[in-house]
Amino acid sequence: MDFNKFNLSSIEWKNFQSIYNNKNNRLPLIGSICYCTYNLHMSLNGGLSSLIPSIGNRSLNLLLLTSHIGIGYYINRQKHIQQCHDHIIISIYGSLMFNLSSFLFTAIMKNFIPQSQLFRSIFAMFIAMMNIYMGRKILKLSLE
Repeated sequence: MDFNKFNLSSIEWKNFQSIYNNKNNRLPLIGSICYCTYNLHMSLNGGLSSLIPSIGNRSLNLLLLTSHIGIGYYINRQKHIQQCHDHIIISIYGSLMFNLSSFLFTAIMKNFIPQSQLFRSIFAMFIAMMNIYMGRKILKLSLE
């Protein structure tokens, strides 16, 4: 893997703005952000309320729902999924399995990592981004 192309100078607002301005990317992007945030909630001892005291269960449920909708929409947009007769059921099932299995993995791994909130936060973000990357790669490889 070529790490030279991942320099920090390439992280600019115009790159993110071009992703956000494409209307087909908005819902999966928001779903991915909510997925990462909920994964962070799962890894912390007191949940997100240890970082943001005013957050409640309604907000957490909304994060989870938005994560399901965004990831399900991304799965449903794939050409090979759209060709299936029951593409909506496949995308719902795929979103549920992706979210719940990765949250279960985070909850299990929480017992094996140190109690430091900072370390758990970094671990949760790494796992969430890696899961999104691998899930996207698997969907792209299934086209070939």
